[in-house]
Amino acid sequence: MGHLVIISEDRKEFVHSHPHEGGEHAAGGMGGPKVDFEAHFNVPGTYKGWAQFNVGTKEKEQVITVPFTFTVAKGDGKGEAAPHEHGGGEKKENGHDHK
Repeated sequence: MGHLVIISEDRKEFVHSHPHEGGEHAAGGMGGPKVDFEAHFNVPGTYKGWAQFNVGTKEKEQVITVPFTFTVAKGDGKGEAAPHEHGGGEKKENGHDHK
């Protein structure tokens, strides 16, 4: 369905991730409309990412690459994201919620 590559501004940190299989937003092999990735960062800073998605049919596939930049803040060292809100205002008390 896709994959995600992220690299730090100093090019010392690298993350490669594939979408979650199963779960609320899983496509079950059908593709989209929502895809969840998980990434862990050891160092705060500015990161550049590229997500690639294979769209279309087997007869007419197309790969779409989506670039983005974001900042990772220093965490508390507990290994989970602090509770926070997404665009819809939903919040999860233990870590990251992808709603």
